Amino acid sequence: MKRRLIIARAMMHKPPLLILDEPTAGVDVELRKTLWKYLRELNDAGTTVLLTTHYIEEAELLCDRIAIINHGKVIAQDKTRAMVDRLQFEVVVLHTKDPVSEVQLASLQALDTKRNADGRELTLSFDKHDVSYQGMLDTIREAGIEVVAIKPADNRLEQVFLQLTKEDA
Repeated sequence: MKRRLIIARAMMHKPPLLILDEPTAGVDVELRKTLWKYLRELNDAGTTVLLTTHYIEEAELLCDRIAIINHGKVIAQDKTRAMVDRLQFEVVVLHTKDPVSEVQLASLQALDTKRNADGRELTLSFDKHDVSYQGMLDTIREAGIEVVAIKPADNRLEQVFLQLTKEDA
């Protein structure tokens, strides 16, 4: 409740610049989602929001620009999309209509593929410089796999963060 009060107090006068340090640390899922919605509304209305967070998926979801700090030094800053585009490998998650067979899985050898226990979810990783999305989809179609949903893997910005902080070390 104390965290809620602090956040509400900071936002109630709708400042032109709102600085939040770890605003969702220690809050429940419902409050976090409500806060995210409100921050987007504030930002859309013209408020600049400076957010520090250890929850990288939160930064990827909410922020237009990202700065990555390692050992007190800014090692990268860019638009969020440009930051994610630094990844060499794309990782996508596919949900299939039917379980993927061993034969179908073997035909995806050009893609680093993991299948979940029920066989209806595939996680594909591919070098985006060698394989295009269209090429990936063509390979899946040729394997006779019917896809019902596809989405980028979560935490892509986290992968960038790990890559950059490793390089900086």
